[in-house]
Amino acid sequence: GMPEHKRWVLLANAMDKSMMRNSIAFEIASRCDGLEWTPRSRFVEVVMNGEHIGLYLCAEQIRADENRVPVPDGNDALDPVKGGSPDADPAGIGYLIEADRYWYEDQHEETSALWWCTGRYSGSGSTTWPNSDMVSWASHCSYFTNYGDGSKYSFGLKNPDDEALITSSSVHFSYIRDFVLDVEKEVLGSSHGLSRIDIDSFIDYWLVYELTLNQELNNPGSCYMYKKPDSAGGGLYAGPVWDFDYGTFDPNLTDSGLYYDKRYKFLCLNSLWYVGLFENSSFRQAVKTRWSMLNPKLGLDGFVEGNKKYISKSSSLNYRIYGDLWGGDDPNGERWMTTEQAVDKIYDNLRQRVDDLDRLISAMP
Repeated sequence: GMPEHKRWVLLANAMDKSMMRNSIAFEIASRCDGLEWTPRSRFVEVVMNGEHIGLYLCAEQIRADENRVPVPDGNDALDPVKGGSPDADPAGIGYLIEADRYWYEDQHEETSALWWCTGRYSGSGSTTWPNSDMVSWASHCSYFTNYGDGSKYSFGLKNPDDEALITSSSVHFSYIRDFVLDVEKEVLGSSHGLSRIDIDSFIDYWLVYELTLNQELNNPGSCYMYKKPDSAGGGLYAGPVWDFDYGTFDPNLTDSGLYYDKRYKFLCLNSLWYVGLFENSSFRQAVKTRWSMLNPKLGLDGFVEGNKKYISKSSSLNYRIYGDLWGGDDPNGERWMTTEQAVDKIYDNLRQRVDDLDRLISAMP
């Protein structure tokens, strides 16, 4: 079972004929001990008013909570009704942050004003055009990002987020915004410093996206981080992972030619702040160490085969109910496959990626 809670997400996996991309990604992440929390999930059949409406993945919602993302709820810390105070020390509460291009593109006017752009710091007191950034030693084995311009490099505050308690003019909002910018300046500056981040979580987070060939970091969306209170060290942690149903586990998906020869390249080396982190030799050595720890844990035969069998009948019924949900679009190239064939395909690709990533990491300077 999973810990009791009121907040859950039903993932339809509508673009994923295998129905298992998210669950496999979550399973990989759960084996990364540098990630403090990964959403737990179970396959469920949903029946509403006596009508069977399909196969879903029931997953824990990403929230700041003692049974979820391990930071105290910032709303509670600011709410006198919950024992908090609007004058709480900004460094003494926790924060949950999301890097997502849509904060800028949609302005999120319908939900929140609690977002900001960093522009990705150039190291010289200004912002930089993200597509021009590339790790200096990796031009032969990595890709440019797909950010467009720096104004789309934006972060949103997911907790605290009760605008009755915090606004864009609040000292707590200014604190976390400036903290994130300071992290960016340190990581992307000439020293490529690591003092404000939890190194293991940033490495393991990156490894999950590389293993699953998830290019979401290159065009950021649903990319989470959290900052702990100073009483718990005050560092910035990467995670949790989220959103793996589109274009993942596929070395042949080029995204209109942006990502070619994936087997011979890191997919996300220049993403987010990794373009600075991988300039740091200590960080690269730590990547090699953590990869050597994770690689032996990646035998997923029992997990994959067990879940493939478990959802076999339900997945067939699911596609009889909904048919081809995406009309002329077939993002994962699996329209004419059965669910079982699609599962076998993505698992074969994952095993190949393990070998490819082992080669690429071993060759890092």
